[in-house]
Amino acid sequence: MEHENQTGWFSRKTAVIALILVAGAVLFGVLRSTPEPITSPFPQKGQVHIALKPSKANEDIRYTTFWPDGKTKMNERVELKNGITIYRTFSHQGYMREVKEFFPVPAKPGDKPALNEDGSVKFPSSQPYEFSTVGRQLKSFITFSADGKEVTSTETYRPDGTHEVVGKRLPDGSFQNLVFHKDGLTLSFSQLFARNGDLLSEQQFAEGGARLIATSQREADGFLHSKSFREDGTLLSVGIIKQYEQVIEFFQADGVTRRMVVNNTASTVTAVYFREDGEAVSKREWSNGSMTVTDLVPGTGHFGPGGVVEKAYTTGNKATYKVIPADSATGKPESYVLNGLEVVDANGKTSRKFVFDGATNTVNRIWMYNDGLNTHDRMYNPDGTLKEVGWVGSDEKSKQYNAEHAKDADRQPGAAMPADDVALLKRYAQDKPFDDPRPLLTKVEAQPTYQYDGMEH
Repeated sequence: MEHENQTGWFSRKTAVIALILVAGAVLFGVLRSTPEPITSPFPQKGQVHIALKPSKANEDIRYTTFWPDGKTKMNERVELKNGITIYRTFSHQGYMREVKEFFPVPAKPGDKPALNEDGSVKFPSSQPYEFSTVGRQLKSFITFSADGKEVTSTETYRPDGTHEVVGKRLPDGSFQNLVFHKDGLTLSFSQLFARNGDLLSEQQFAEGGARLIATSQREADGFLHSKSFREDGTLLSVGIIKQYEQVIEFFQADGVTRRMVVNNTASTVTAVYFREDGEAVSKREWSNGSMTVTDLVPGTGHFGPGGVVEKAYTTGNKATYKVIPADSATGKPESYVLNGLEVVDANGKTSRKFVFDGATNTVNRIWMYNDGLNTHDRMYNPDGTLKEVGWVGSDEKSKQYNAEHAKDADRQPGAAMPADDVALLKRYAQDKPFDDPRPLLTKVEAQPTYQYDGMEH
């Protein structure tokens, strides 16, 4: 208690003395007649600056050391809340020279994290300023050109100390990246980038570094041409990767016969599937949350190089599905619900279209065709019985057809949907397993839109 009283008395005495000094300084400044230089009793700006960051920021604290001019950075140590340390060095001109990143200090057996009084983990801001790399595993090391504008080399490491990536700037300005497998010794990727960052070539190797998995090379047309290979060395795929489009052909086990041709854009992915004899049998298109499956009649057309249709195939039935996205939280995969079906006759003409109620997912209307002409529509109840013939065509051909078939049993209210149609709906409701190319594709940019006189094109 006596100590607290003495402390309080000392604080009050100090405050009084400070007020007297301030008042005296002001009076002296007013009364003196000639200005004289006044030297500050406080030291000049220090060479080391310490900056604490808000609690919500990922960065915890930053130590910055300046060159003797007091303005130009010499080095900078940044401590992140996850324990990672970033250490930057600068030239006398203030250009970035090197950046080193270190993994968190490894915990010793039995060590417990330092805690604050409230039980929270102490961040690096509570550590002393002295910085040592002893026991710290280097995470990355980047060097820069003399003007600090270009990266000249990079090295990244895994927590166990093995190399992950080694990169260097080549004399022509391109940049080479070597990406290693987990052993840190054998190559996984060899990549070459242009000065502007465009990928010029890439080779991918299997574990062990000997077997080539895939290659990409930018050709004279300006596009990346890719190839991938199976374990036995046979060709798995060839592709052309453009800015706004990607076309890839996949091959059967012989490395020659087409298995699937995929066209990928920012808005749609289209895949054409082939039989073992090379004839196309179906086409799938994913766009805006839906998938359309179209049957192709074998032998009626031909796909040329790059998936270009040299002669159009005759299309058969077309089923449209609503795509139900995968749920990663429950592990539920992507699924498909039939919500549209167009039936084509032997002559390639539409015979009927099934329209679904979006709420109940049941057929509520069928557009009926005769020789490709929509003559009438049939409306259906949720239980599958006919409600009415809701629309009839007004052209002469439709009038004649409807007059001839007005008393057909399947056109009378209450009539059950024809058994063939029920079987057809059941068949397409259970979508067949298929090769999904989407996980193998890269992201493609959208084509830009242009405006002329206020109109988009």
